[in-house]
Amino acid sequence: MDSALDTVSSPARMATPNVPNDVVFGPDLGGSPLTYGDVRKLDAQARVEVLRRRFEHWLVGQSEPLVKSGGSAFPLSVMTCVGMEALGVIAYHGDKRPFQQVAASIDNRFADKLTSTFETNFRARWPFDSRDRADATHMETVGDVLYTFFRNSMVHGYRGRAVFLTEEDHESPDLTLREAEGTMILRPSWLWNRYVAVVGSTFDEIVRATASGNAKRASAENYVALMLK
Repeated sequence: MDSALDTVSSPARMATPNVPNDVVFGPDLGGSPLTYGDVRKLDAQARVEVLRRRFEHWLVGQSEPLVKSGGSAFPLSVMTCVGMEALGVIAYHGDKRPFQQVAASIDNRFADKLTSTFETNFRARWPFDSRDRADATHMETVGDVLYTFFRNSMVHGYRGRAVFLTEEDHESPDLTLREAEGTMILRPSWLWNRYVAVVGSTFDEIVRATASGNAKRASAENYVALMLK
């Protein structure tokens, strides 16, 4: 005998947005809460402007106390990595390496190919014998090292593997590759301040452009549309 459950069909999926309309999306021009429902009523230009405020107030603004404290190098580095990834997804939708794109915008040294000396010593230190084997096939630039051996390990394990932090004084180098060691040294406040500058210039470009003529603008519009589905 058939079970009664066999005759019960699943209810039709309701045509409702994933995020309810009353959830706060970000601040409006006066700093008051702007909901997802409010943003769904806006045109494309207003949506990217609201996205900018959300990003700058909630991610950049709320991370600034870490800079001002002068003693939060590791939390600041984590938030910088989170912010770089987030900006990459907004501006470089569809790119397989959005973090590295932002890194190259921060400093063109991150786009440099690894020298044979650095790569030899780096791979001797990290032989890629198991989980890192897949990463090794993509380890071509300085930005790739930052992504895999700092961003990934900091966000998931709160430690740098081949990228380490220097002291917070303005005489310290901002970015150093130790060729003989196969390691990288970073000054966290420098990386954060350069990242904030890139946030500003990237959103300036997005807000002023049109989706038909600018890949970053088209990417940002798509990003907002996916958020509002």
